[in-house]
Amino acid sequence: MEYKKGVIDRIEDGRIAVIFLDDNLKRYDLPVSLLPAEAREGDWLRLTISDDKVIKIEINKNETDKRRKRITEKFLRLRKKK
Repeated sequence: MEYKKGVIDRIEDGRIAVIFLDDNLKRYDLPVSLLPAEAREGDWLRLTISDDKVIKIEINKNETDKRRKRITEKFLRLRKKK
């Protein structure tokens, strides 16, 4: 069993969550029903993986907050350059 970080890249047709692992080498297309109820696009996750199958998904709130803050700061710096 291993633990990986991944991000919800998008949700297709309200049914399939496209999740990319942090290393961008692996993609999982999973039913939205497997996600925590409060999960949404852009959320970072802690995935428990066994035999290349996701067996548990938890939202990684700290990682999500950190990445959103970084993106917001970059956006604000770009706006100042105009």
